[in-house]
Amino acid sequence: MILVKMWGSGFITEEEAFKLIMPVARQMQKSFSSWKEMSENFSDGRVIWKGSREETFEACLNLLRNPNDANSPWNQLPLDLDLSK
Repeated sequence: MILVKMWGSGFITEEEAFKLIMPVARQMQKSFSSWKEMSENFSDGRVIWKGSREETFEACLNLLRNPNDANSPWNQLPLDLDLSK
């Protein structure tokens, strides 16, 4: 059994984690047309929350966004991946 550490609330099972994650993932797919659009929106929201841009965070986000990086999960999985299962 895989246990997932929830932020500040102890452990939940992998199955419980997916029950929480999947509705959010499906809504994200409906809200954005690409990983790039989603990441830009996330980055803008983080700036509003944080009050400034952080170079380290932006550098990590740019690694995910890099269309030439075959190792980026955003280049390996399409945003519209079938999440019905």
